Amino acid sequence: MHCKLYRGYANDRTLVLEGHVFGKRSPAGIRLDRRPLRHALNMLRLFTVQTVEGADLTMSWAGETAQTHSEADGYFRFELDHGRDPVPGWHPVDVTVRHRGKTVSALGEFQWPEPGGMILVSDIDDTFLISHSASTWRKLFLILGSNVGKRKAVPGTVEHYRALRDAGRTNGQNAQFFVSSSEWNLYNLIDQFSELQGLPKAVYKLRKIKSSLRDFLGTGGGDHDHKASKIDNLLAFYPHRPFVLLGDDAQRDPELYAELVEQHPGRIKAVYLRAIKGEPSPAARAAQKRIEAQGTACCCCRNGTEALAHSREIGLLDPPEQ
Repeated sequence: MHCKLYRGYANDRTLVLEGHVFGKRSPAGIRLDRRPLRHALNMLRLFTVQTVEGADLTMSWAGETAQTHSEADGYFRFELDHGRDPVPGWHPVDVTVRHRGKTVSALGEFQWPEPGGMILVSDIDDTFLISHSASTWRKLFLILGSNVGKRKAVPGTVEHYRALRDAGRTNGQNAQFFVSSSEWNLYNLIDQFSELQGLPKAVYKLRKIKSSLRDFLGTGGGDHDHKASKIDNLLAFYPHRPFVLLGDDAQRDPELYAELVEQHPGRIKAVYLRAIKGEPSPAARAAQKRIEAQGTACCCCRNGTEALAHSREIGLLDPPEQ
């Protein structure tokens, strides 16, 4: 049995931590830096995992505890009402899992955002990780044929995301969330890639885990409305924080982001939409008009370098007024 914890997050009332409980077939120990054939086999192994239902879990932090259990797909979620004064930064948290006489422990972490800072929410595929998500076969060929060390970042995105992380902060960092249509199966791949590229440490919000090779063929596809739902939940979780949204025009990001701006007037400071073919799609242009009509800055850009220039131009990276 293995417990996989994903990075959590907190506001001044609630701590949220998510994860999965796995059986013998677990993502633990599957290396993603192998040569082509071994890498391809390991990627397929990520979609044949064995999940554990009904495990009892206890989370402990700063003398407080919360309990939950794993669902049919092994997923669990803690929500601890803590009532403590916020201390910005990353904090360790312990989780104990019990199931059928076995006990395992796991150490995780959660982020408490800097007071007054922005919340940065980014898509993953083709927003900062080149994935060819608009083409099923090119996407699958890339996933199977290129290990984590060979995957490429969109030029300039690392610099842009680092600048956004530090924007307006003299002591601390803005919180970053990566929200994607990719499944939890790919968490380790995305996280290792982000670390290798030097992207800011982030909290991930991915799709329901899959456990069959048939599911692998549809990875990253299907209904994308869940992204809007997750971002909507974050807007409610941090009701007094300004947001910045980053995505691309390969799928439904333009429409979803425009709807979010319209539904939350004044909450979103800027939207970035990467044009994956160099020129913005009609959907991206239409979304840009809707977004700007709400008074929110919007940039349809080819890469992170152009996005960074736009962030500087609109004063998004300036320190706060004294």
